[in-house]
Amino acid sequence: MEKKIKVGRLFRSMPAGAKKNEDGTRNMSFSSDDPYERHFGYEVLDHSPGAVVMGRLLNKAPLLAEHDPTKQIGVIETGSIVGAKGFVDYRFGNSALAKEYEADVDDEIRTHVSVGYIVHEMELKEKAEEGPDTYLVTKWEPLEVSFVSIA
Repeated sequence: MEKKIKVGRLFRSMPAGAKKNEDGTRNMSFSSDDPYERHFGYEVLDHSPGAVVMGRLLNKAPLLAEHDPTKQIGVIETGSIVGAKGFVDYRFGNSALAKEYEADVDDEIRTHVSVGYIVHEMELKEKAEEGPDTYLVTKWEPLEVSFVSIA
């Protein structure tokens, strides 16, 4: 009998590497296929065509501070999947908090981002003899990207 795992909304973090473009937007990676340890085992996000539901992200998704929906510091302008990574172009807002975050990113104080997403489909990729199993998330939907203090 196959084990059902309820995962709900998840978060995954990585170094920001926020690069500024000529038009004032910035570019950074928000996801990869690196294994990520969860309570149910290792999770791998599939980045193959059709695996990432990009609709919300491409519809001016929020750039948040610490995954707090009351602290929007910017907006996602566009996004793409290149190889096994997700990338976004974003811009900071004009609020005092947004300006604070922008300055900290420029000064390389805030260097980590995290993506909030929903898992729609997941399958067992590798059953471990010992230790945690590995699951491949075959369909997932990014909701927002956040600058975070703890990766």
